[in-house]
Amino acid sequence: MLHRLDRAGSRTESTMIEFHDDWFEPYEDEDEGEDDDHVGVRPAAMHPDGPARVAALAGFFEAEGFSRTPPTRARYARVESRLHEFLDDVDVAPFIGTGPAALLVAERERERAGAFLRIFGFDELVCCLEGFLLDPWLPVHAGERRTQISLAKRLLEHMRLQGWFDQMIVSCAYYDTKNAIERARREAVGRRPVPRARVDGLRLVDPWSW
Repeated sequence: MLHRLDRAGSRTESTMIEFHDDWFEPYEDEDEGEDDDHVGVRPAAMHPDGPARVAALAGFFEAEGFSRTPPTRARYARVESRLHEFLDDVDVAPFIGTGPAALLVAERERERAGAFLRIFGFDELVCCLEGFLLDPWLPVHAGERRTQISLAKRLLEHMRLQGWFDQMIVSCAYYDTKNAIERARREAVGRRPVPRARVDGLRLVDPWSW
């Protein structure tokens, strides 16, 4: 999906992204000698279609659960399910603006399940992921809460390392989400002492991944 994101829009911490009517159009190529307010078309790998985005997220969770114990895999599956529920229900206006939010409302009216990933890419997911670290989306149960925080952190870094989003465009949202993860971790520590690392099979397991 080719879309144009105007970097001029800003939220309080400069995380808002302003969308325009021509946001599905490719930009002029950088070598054409145009002025500096344009961005080149991103590689196809950075804007796959909706089914490919769903499959990519599923692949991430599957890889994370590989070789884990059955209870851990079950917790990971619940986090994945909550993430899709979050994307189906969350008000995205505080994260990406009222224009894109209106588009999503219209798409949800057509078919709610999977609407976010049908019309938005990983740039928008990075912008909205911060909300997944806030109540009411964080589970009350301490173990489930730690697992969700841990997986959100790993998902964010996985998307960055795989080049799924444009860091030049969503860098502020990326760091806002990292800060939200650290706040959630600190708050979770206040709820219950951090468990010790343990050995799961042949590897040391991060206690936050339980």
